[in-house]
Amino acid sequence: MNTISIEENTAPAFKKQKLETVYSIDDSDNSDIEKDVQENRTAENDEKTDFEVPETQTHKEPTMEEIFDNFNLKRIVRENHGDPIKQICFNFVKPQNVKESEPKHEEMDCDEEKSEESDSVPTKTESFIVQTDIEFVYNQGQTHKDHEDSSNIILAISNQQVNVYDNEHCGDHLDIMSHFSAAQNDILLSACWVPAKSDSVFVTGYESGKTGIFSVAYSKEICTIEAHNDKVIDVQPHPTIPKLFLSVSLDGTTKLWDYEKNLCLCRFDYGASVSSFSKDGKYIATGSKNGEVRMWEIPDFVDFEESRNYPKIYTVEDSNLIHSGKKHYGSKNDCIRVLNGTILVKNIGGRFELFDIQSKDLIKSFNVPDNGESSCKFDVRQVNDENYVCVGNSSGSVYIFEVKTGRVVRKLSHKRSVRPVTSCVFSKSCRNLIYSNDSSFLWRYDYIDAKMMKKWESLSNSEDPKEH
Repeated sequence: MNTISIEENTAPAFKKQKLETVYSIDDSDNSDIEKDVQENRTAENDEKTDFEVPETQTHKEPTMEEIFDNFNLKRIVRENHGDPIKQICFNFVKPQNVKESEPKHEEMDCDEEKSEESDSVPTKTESFIVQTDIEFVYNQGQTHKDHEDSSNIILAISNQQVNVYDNEHCGDHLDIMSHFSAAQNDILLSACWVPAKSDSVFVTGYESGKTGIFSVAYSKEICTIEAHNDKVIDVQPHPTIPKLFLSVSLDGTTKLWDYEKNLCLCRFDYGASVSSFSKDGKYIATGSKNGEVRMWEIPDFVDFEESRNYPKIYTVEDSNLIHSGKKHYGSKNDCIRVLNGTILVKNIGGRFELFDIQSKDLIKSFNVPDNGESSCKFDVRQVNDENYVCVGNSSGSVYIFEVKTGRVVRKLSHKRSVRPVTSCVFSKSCRNLIYSNDSSFLWRYDYIDAKMMKKWESLSNSEDPKEH
């Protein structure tokens, strides 16, 4: 992992600030919250009766439902800005076999005039294999990481801040690694990680229509793109080719970008609200404000290089309608993911719908309980051929569903978590769950096995009350 300097950043749009701007529940003025965390752990496990683990029993990896059943609130982080945390995401994108000739960040200048050489685009022979959050399949018992794996890093965006946290190397803490502040007259709306060699790079979407690309290793903005004429409400990384990302805007277009060349490769003239790539990167799925779901084919980049016509324009006639939508209040799609042969989409009313891509049939639908009308980014993880989704509602609770059945596997709630949940994510191993709400709090639940929980309770009960 790269060491982050706390020196003042020289980037034009962002600058570093003191790490004390974000603090955890350890602070003395939050002692009452820490007490609530401990009480919540105890209360949630009072109902569990199978705590005894025979000493002669061989070690056995827990099933995913056992992991979810033993989630306990471990950490609360309050960001000091007081604004809603709009989105959080782990850095699951992972480049492999990236060529040494890949341009370095310090040599990149997106505002330079493009040369004839810069008009070229990646070909199939230049594609790399990466992992995204949807592609990752959790294999129980496998916890080894290679040096390029940055899946412990998570970012959180609010109106004026991007905070990058380490979820793994700081023990029980969710500690901040890097902090950036947005330009004074702009507001952050969306973000995603993109593959990069020996670095962690993320893209941000702005209210002004710009997109910014930032390097955690260099602690600076490495590229700014005048991408759209209106708000950029969603950004997504290309799953197989580094340097490419998708931007969705309220100007009625969705665009595919090569950020190193400041080049728009494709423009989809359609009013999407959310987007998602297929695992192979050959298709994208879009949702809209009226509930429509469409599939779009990404062109062959070899054909692009031969024609040199940028951007390639697509209209609704070039798409495949999967679902026509209901066109009523609350039907706006706020999150969408392409799974194995299916599309999972959710609207702001809390209704999930799972569609078969080939037949266009509705496979399953289910609702987030007590949701009202609020937007929340969900996360999906494939585990041993089963898909699990985590999502929050407007009352501050988080639900884990089995996708194919719509069954609630676990509900996570706390008496102090009462504000609408805005984003919810699993860690790579699914042994952590982190969610954000619109009151600038991050909540982290950890898997704590029954044996450890029983040990903690025994230690707690053995303490002398007079010592407190």
